[in-house]
Amino acid sequence: MRSPGLVRWVALLVVCVLPGVGFARVMAPAPLYERVGRADRVVVGKVVEFEKKLVATKGGPEFKIAIVKVEDALLNAKGLTHIKVGFIPGENRRFPQLNLQVGQEACFFLHRYPGESFYHTPMYFDVINKENNPNFAKEVKEVQRLGGLLAEAETNLQSKNAEDRYLTAAMLVVHYRTNRTGATQPKPIDAKRSELILNALASADWTGKSTIPTPPLRLFMLLNPQPRDGWTPPTDPAKLPTTAQQWLKDNSRTYRIQGFLDERE
Repeated sequence: MRSPGLVRWVALLVVCVLPGVGFARVMAPAPLYERVGRADRVVVGKVVEFEKKLVATKGGPEFKIAIVKVEDALLNAKGLTHIKVGFIPGENRRFPQLNLQVGQEACFFLHRYPGESFYHTPMYFDVINKENNPNFAKEVKEVQRLGGLLAEAETNLQSKNAEDRYLTAAMLVVHYRTNRTGATQPKPIDAKRSELILNALASADWTGKSTIPTPPLRLFMLLNPQPRDGWTPPTDPAKLPTTAQQWLKDNSRTYRIQGFLDERE
């Protein structure tokens, strides 16, 4: 028999971790920090040509490969001049920006396709088109700022600027807790980095009065601590934020964030 506490915990998990999800509705675009956190590389570029042959993936669909000329390396793309971006031709009629075209200029949030040498954009909002987009330059500038925070993550996790500290932690939580590799189990991340992330979350504003893009409770739930980690959700949902914040403070040195790591991490 399910305990009332467990039922409330699951309900809160759905509300906090999956905002904007509804039946027969398109998921709202993820905030830019989350798109940066999930991505392996982020570039502004232009589609210049396509490879002649489709690429058949193991147990998956065939991809058409676009060659994107890198115009601005925003995350993990320094030194790259071109990059391969795969897409499923004709499948994304609802989101035409994913059916890449020669001459298309966009900001691409790229994910490695497991077991392949190309990248792809799994969500419709992982491609921000430049054409007919008056906010393009503003969005790219913000993505560039976020990429800069990640490039100096250790420093920014300890920044005196509360927003920089929190955004850096938020992007890293999303990065580690997103299964980008197809792994069956997460692994503990570096102990020092884990402690810095947990401290940054613990020091955030949990009152809901700040302008931070997502509440710390959502990020805490993404961490998914277990009873073996000393976490017991309160029976009163109203006490969940304060209980979670105190757990972070008490366990930052002993708890290791479990992340889905690729071979380079």
